[in-house]
Amino acid sequence: MAKKKRKHDSLDALDRAVKLEKEAKDYYARLTEVTANELAHRTFHVLSERHDVHSGWLEQVYKSPDDRRESLPEPNVLTRSAFDDIMRQIEHSSSPTVFDISEVQSAIVYSTKMRDTYEHFAADASAGWETKIFNALHREEQLLLATLHDTLDYLRSNLNLSQMKIKE
Repeated sequence: MAKKKRKHDSLDALDRAVKLEKEAKDYYARLTEVTANELAHRTFHVLSERHDVHSGWLEQVYKSPDDRRESLPEPNVLTRSAFDDIMRQIEHSSSPTVFDISEVQSAIVYSTKMRDTYEHFAADASAGWETKIFNALHREEQLLLATLHDTLDYLRSNLNLSQMKIKE
């Protein structure tokens, strides 16, 4: 009996996911360095940390023997937006700049692409463990995207308030 043709090579998808997570960690770390607003800064820092955790976990999966991957636990992913936790961690956030808002908007585009990539990887998976991994990463990226949207909404409202104060 002929073997069912695999949709893709599992290790290739894992390797691509590790690279995506490392690139995301570096991307958000760079944004942390260039944003002045504490909320934007802290949001990018949290996202960088989350992607660092993901890349480490994916590397462990990649190095695991094939027969052990199915029994690996799901990655530790968020269960809700991180926005409220971030807000509790900052004491004061200066008025945002248009640059801060632009960087958050760029991050939303970036995060959307990652979310969609993981959705594609999950749909294209040929093994149960792959589906589990990529669905978990897709869910987390959706929550990180929600965090970015919440941050953007908050920054926009504060920018509008600060501009109204200037006009007074």
